[in-house]
Amino acid sequence: MNACVYVSRDGLARLESELRRMESEFRELCDERTTACELAGDGWHDNPYLNLLQQREAAKSRELFEQRDLVSRARVVEYARPERPVVRVELGSIVELLVTDNQTGRDESMVWEIVGYGEGDRSVRRIAYTSPMAAAVLGREVGDMAEATLPQRQVSVEVVALHPTWSAARRSTQPEQGAM
Repeated sequence: MNACVYVSRDGLARLESELRRMESEFRELCDERTTACELAGDGWHDNPYLNLLQQREAAKSRELFEQRDLVSRARVVEYARPERPVVRVELGSIVELLVTDNQTGRDESMVWEIVGYGEGDRSVRRIAYTSPMAAAVLGREVGDMAEATLPQRQVSVEVVALHPTWSAARRSTQPEQGAM
């Protein structure tokens, strides 16, 4: 796979940290396999534990290759903090959406920060640009509509607002005092 993946500086640091952790685990596994071979022979019928370690080493080798490939394809995207893109939805945007379930007609308002590959975290309202919802609205402006296919449903998505900061997003989505 040759496609670039876009990440923040923190996202790249996490990918590189994970690569170092995986390399360390791989070295330990190789050392363990070498020791098992020296102690009990290299025939699978004489040393089933060696066979198991060889299988684990092969699987870990593939994972390591994939992580190295991912790090090599990562491209850092900078955006001004604390101010975020507010002209169109981009990586780093804090976007307010109105999501309508196409089957039930039910509307749901939500605010998300669009983040880099592997950086999504629903608990803090961050979705990766590769998620169906984010992919549907990337490049769109306030008032634009898009369609997205989510795992359980098809939805229509309207870009309601782009916020420069999280505090601005919170202010605009809180109910007015005294409203009934």
